[in-house]
Amino acid sequence: MEELLVFHDGIYLPAESLVAMAMNAPDYHTAEHYMVSLLYCAVIYGNRRLLEICQEIRQHFGVQPYPEQGAVKGDLTPARTKEEVRSIFCKQDENTQRELLCEAIRIMMHEKDDTGKNIFWQKQHWMAVYLVLRDALGIRCSQTGFAEYANRITPHDCPEGLRIGTSTMTNFSKTITEEKPYYEMKHNPFAEVCSTFWNTIERVVLTRM
Repeated sequence: MEELLVFHDGIYLPAESLVAMAMNAPDYHTAEHYMVSLLYCAVIYGNRRLLEICQEIRQHFGVQPYPEQGAVKGDLTPARTKEEVRSIFCKQDENTQRELLCEAIRIMMHEKDDTGKNIFWQKQHWMAVYLVLRDALGIRCSQTGFAEYANRITPHDCPEGLRIGTSTMTNFSKTITEEKPYYEMKHNPFAEVCSTFWNTIERVVLTRM
């Protein structure tokens, strides 16, 4: 594991460093932010030792270990296509879907770009969330009704300044001018937010299901 690099918050860090950050975190809520990247790396590269370490981190904080099934017992899950991730997500009940999305949004709100600036830093970025849910996950929700849906997947500790408002989606058609999926747009004003959110959803779905 010494030479294993893990993609986390926009950069590659040694796995040992991320493990240390997780173990030294003040609480499990903070440690889990590091664990998502560790778990994703463990699944993609088939690193059973890294999976065991994530179990140890959970035990360190008094959290029940993940059940030993699926990838832990047999062959590890390979990388999935967007269609496969969507299929896995859509097979879950509504409560599970909302829990997964809430976790993905909570993680994304801590993601930073190459300059160290938060990627999700304004209410308008909920438009990007809407695009990803509509185009990548196939969630059927109107623009006018999205604020209500967004409130159900917003983490409880989300800063008030980032919570969606009743008028947040008002200028959607003026802001998003191309009538095509976000990943096919030539001029997506929220391309980085969309990409980051999808990558986060992928990591959460593959490490939780």
